[in-house]
Amino acid sequence: MERIYNSKSAEKTFKKVCIVFIIISLFFTATYCILNNGKTKEEIAFNTTEECIENKVSQYIENLPDKKEHYLYSKIIYSYENDLQYIEIFNSPDTTVWIYILNKINNEGKIMYKYDYSETIMLYEKWKDVKNYKYKIVDSKEEVNDYKNEITKTTKITYSQYGKKYTKYLLFFDKNN
Repeated sequence: MERIYNSKSAEKTFKKVCIVFIIISLFFTATYCILNNGKTKEEIAFNTTEECIENKVSQYIENLPDKKEHYLYSKIIYSYENDLQYIEIFNSPDTTVWIYILNKINNEGKIMYKYDYSETIMLYEKWKDVKNYKYKIVDSKEEVNDYKNEITKTTKITYSQYGKKYTKYLLFFDKNN
């Protein structure tokens, strides 16, 4: 009889501990959501483009620390901004070329930036579509003239890949315009 009483008592204690644990978990989850307005780390808007990109880079490194040189920011190749977004193309220390697209958020009259998209890119000589943009790399100024009607902006870029430095022209088209 005493054994049955002890197992029922242990069962009641276990249930109470579980209920307390659930209540504490809900409290901390609610507090976190209130402090971050329910936003995840990726959804938080930042004051500058640098802060926003650095946040995403640190998330990549946190998940894959042995690939740090692949994700880190080394040298800006190109940047473009319109009313809705900011685009940046940069080299990482291991010469990977990245494109980042950040959304511009109007927060009570102040422009803030929120991560939208990123990927590694190869700078091939074919048109590449990414979100609302397309871009192409050409070798000479003469080739730029062939695409005058198709581009929003042309810029001379210098980047490194696999130990070689390249100077070419980036043709950039904003489909929003």
